[in-house]
Amino acid sequence: MNNMNDTNPLNLKMNILSDNHNTSESSIYILLYGGYTVLESFYNNIQSLIKEALPFLVCDGQYTVEILCGSNFWKSLNAGEKKMAGRCVAHMVMESRIRLSFAGKSSSNSRLYRVN
Repeated sequence: MNNMNDTNPLNLKMNILSDNHNTSESSIYILLYGGYTVLESFYNNIQSLIKEALPFLVCDGQYTVEILCGSNFWKSLNAGEKKMAGRCVAHMVMESRIRLSFAGKSSSNSRLYRVN
């Protein structure tokens, strides 16, 4: 007779989680609005890039995430990562983590931000 625990999906899931738990790398996620999650390292990288750019931005200017993060970084992202970067910046603004506010949308429907 087969042991039921060998084929139980819950046990398989638990084993996978245990194996991942033993790795030396840990992954911390941030919960964004809309139920999206993002790696904390990705979120923090975007926040750092924006904080570096802030002193060079004009107060009455309007900026896309691409401009805020820098063209080189933006070009390194795939389409899904670009969307996630936008969600991260929106979250940072709503949580007052950066000195930016919403400034409408561009003609290509990208969110625009201005310096507070």
